[in-house]
Amino acid sequence: MTATVDFEKDAAAKITRGITGLLRPKTIAVIGASPERHTLGNQVLRNLRTFGFAGMVIPVHPRADVLEGYPAVPAVAQLPNDVDVAVVSVRASRAAGVLRELAARGCPAAVLPAAGFSEEELAGLRSVLEELQIVVNGPNCLGTLSAADAAPLWTAHIRGDFHTGNVALVTQSGSAAISVTTTSDLGFSRVISSGNELSLSAADYLSWLADDDETAAVGLVLESLKEPEKFRAAVRRVQAAGKRIVAVKVGRTSAGGRATQAHTGALVTGYDAYRALFRQLGVPLVRDYDELVTTLQLYSGLGSRPVGGNRLAVMSISGGQSALACDIATEVGATIADFAPATVERVRAALPGTTGENPVDIGASIDEEARRTALAVEAVGEDPAVDAIVVVQDAQEKLPLTPRHDYLEHMRQIVDGARPSAKPVVLVSSTASPVHPLLAELTAGTNVTILRGLEPALAATNTLGTVPRSAAEDTGPTVPAALLAELREEIAVHHGPLPHALVQRIVSAYGLPYVRSRLARDEDEAVTFAHDLGFPVVVKIASKDVPHRVDVGGVVVGIEDEDALRAAVRGIRERMRALPHAEVDGYEVQAAVTGSIEGILGFTREEPLGSLVVAGSGGSLAELVGDRAVDLAPVSPQGALDMIAQTHLGRLLSGYRRLAQPTDVGPLAEVIVRFSALAAELGDLIVEADLNPAFIREGTGEVTLVDALFIAR
Repeated sequence: MTATVDFEKDAAAKITRGITGLLRPKTIAVIGASPERHTLGNQVLRNLRTFGFAGMVIPVHPRADVLEGYPAVPAVAQLPNDVDVAVVSVRASRAAGVLRELAARGCPAAVLPAAGFSEEELAGLRSVLEELQIVVNGPNCLGTLSAADAAPLWTAHIRGDFHTGNVALVTQSGSAAISVTTTSDLGFSRVISSGNELSLSAADYLSWLADDDETAAVGLVLESLKEPEKFRAAVRRVQAAGKRIVAVKVGRTSAGGRATQAHTGALVTGYDAYRALFRQLGVPLVRDYDELVTTLQLYSGLGSRPVGGNRLAVMSISGGQSALACDIATEVGATIADFAPATVERVRAALPGTTGENPVDIGASIDEEARRTALAVEAVGEDPAVDAIVVVQDAQEKLPLTPRHDYLEHMRQIVDGARPSAKPVVLVSSTASPVHPLLAELTAGTNVTILRGLEPALAATNTLGTVPRSAAEDTGPTVPAALLAELREEIAVHHGPLPHALVQRIVSAYGLPYVRSRLARDEDEAVTFAHDLGFPVVVKIASKDVPHRVDVGGVVVGIEDEDALRAAVRGIRERMRALPHAEVDGYEVQAAVTGSIEGILGFTREEPLGSLVVAGSGGSLAELVGDRAVDLAPVSPQGALDMIAQTHLGRLLSGYRRLAQPTDVGPLAEVIVRFSALAAELGDLIVEADLNPAFIREGTGEVTLVDALFIAR
């Protein structure tokens, strides 16, 4: 155990030392620049000169004495022992050898922009990285742009209007780094193009940024995660440091890539798993780069100030703009706050002629001499039901403003009213056009943040309500270790749908409320069992080769007597002749369930994140209706209640329009928790599962499962 801990500490120290070399270097080597042509290495040297890097830069070239104005050495072996990082701009076939030479000189980190590695070349790189004390940014990356330390190890041209600030960007996509840094007014502390993440991952960079005093907020552009638990820990470190994270997940619509036998597999995509992960972590997922940039602008202005949620107060000089802002805010999931009566009275007094209610139409107060906008903003900011104030205002660059324009006095009133507030005050320009410099100057250094465009700005403001969920791990295992080991051993020998007897053992082990049933070998035994259970009964074919029994006529319901039961068994047996290769275990006789609503529970394996649990409206139309909520296993009791509340099923159980009587959802939540424990503990062996339908009795909420389909890997 001690050796393992020491190894982990050594690995963490190697990563921290390497990233520090990448982002806070004092001595930089550049390998691959040329005196005859422009290469990626040449671009790095030019960027270092343009930024005025204060440390030592040493190009390596076998023949050139000087490259881009920097004195060169002929070989890696001639480098000093204190090189912090090297840019290795060489062919894929040479990369592993150069890294070995660098490691021999004690260099802790390298930027590896090259792409197109063969499997053999990647194996060589992995061997170097596992054996030696060096880490790599990349391959297939643009490098790192450490603006806070004027150290751009960046292989692309950097525009002259690049701004230094307190936002870090970590992106697996190089094009995303270029798009975000060249099309926004954001100021960046660090820009990290992580590429294929052969060595350093987004989680490693996040952990380092948690301790970076130059960074207040982090934007992520992710394509995939390799080590989810490491990523979880890194995110929590950043949040514990009082910094906010916002992410874009690329690949949201990957659909239909796998064949599924369970209904659940058709109801979800891989993006659902990522969305569940980020929801648990309290990291908002935004849709595109515009929303990412706008959200980071908001976070940059907020710094580490705590924010309570996304209950918004909306104010504008125009009633139409206020109404439109409220429409968009509702669409993106924000809440329009209800002012306290005292706030309404204070707003009315400050803005005679207005209703004083949210949204506040400042323009309705037509007596400009009596209007006290600052007092109204101050009153709204003190309302305990308000988490943030959104002021919708034209702020476009093309406004015909002068320093003494009346419009600026109106804006000064807003800034003055916002000054006492500890809550975010967001000035939303109604379009995405650049902001007028006089307005930017007026709000600079205040607690008012200007955001451009109604939809991205309100989407950004809505993220203020995103908070980490309570840890699902609190649910814990539900099956004794010995029994769990037995079940895993039995499941491991199967592929495809599990046999009926094993399914029943699993369901019983996890305390899932399966209907009273017996497995009959023939119609005589079915009759005996039916008398034990009591009519009416249901009879179903039991065969691992028939995952959806209704589809082949393998289910007969509403059986009231012995004759009807015998006829049902004979009918099923006859219909099964159309499936000569199906192995029949027998006929499952079940007690009939009445007076209930149909739900569905299921899970599917989504590597590398784990098992994704699904709950929603069930029955044979489950896929068509598509009503589902998802979460990663294991699901906490509160998480289960949240899942139910997100679905149409949950609304129906609440007594929606008297379509059903109000029903206790507690039993269903408990079943979700137990089922999610099954998914967490057996999901590496069972890749898909359905409990469909799950009958929920109106009123009491008692859950009865009548079908269980488990698909082994």
